[in-house]
Amino acid sequence: MEQKPKRKNQQGLSRFQKIGIAVGMLFSLICIGILTYGLWELSRVEYVTGEKAPNRVEHILNVSLPNQAQYIDVAYGKWQNFPIKMRFSLPADVTELWLSDSGLCFDNLVETDTINLHLGYPNPDWWQLENVEKFVSDECGDDPYYKILIDQTDSEWWIIYIQVISS
Repeated sequence: MEQKPKRKNQQGLSRFQKIGIAVGMLFSLICIGILTYGLWELSRVEYVTGEKAPNRVEHILNVSLPNQAQYIDVAYGKWQNFPIKMRFSLPADVTELWLSDSGLCFDNLVETDTINLHLGYPNPDWWQLENVEKFVSDECGDDPYYKILIDQTDSEWWIIYIQVISS
C-alpha cells in the first residue's frame, strides 16, 4: 500500500505560524503605541497659572513669595534639561527686599544689554522678553542653575523672569 503524501496548507503557513505572526504584529503595535505615548508625555509642557502658581514657584525656588506677587506663571517640561520658566510681578521696593531675604544666589544683579535667558522650548505666551527695555540680570548655581532677569521698564512694578535648569 502506498502512503498518501501529506497535504500542505495551500498558503504555505500552518495555523501556528499564522497565530505567531498575528501575535508578533500585535506585540509590535503595542510597543509602538507605548513608545509614542512615552515620547509625547515626556515632551509635554505643564503650564501653571492662577491659584496653584504661587505654590509651584515657592516649591521650585524653595522660598516664599511676597503677598504682593501678581501675574504668576510657571512652565516646565517633563523631560530633564528642559528649563523651568517662571514669571511674576512685584513692586520695585518689595523686589529688592525679597531678593535680599530669599537666600537665592542672585548677588550680582547688573544692568546689561544682553538677555541671557533661554528663548526656546518651552516658549509660553507670557515669556515676553522682546518687550523688555530696561533690566538687570544674573546667573548662579550649579545644579540647579538659575538665571534671572528683572524687567525694570515700569519703575513701580518690576517683572521677574526666572529660569531654572537642572539635570
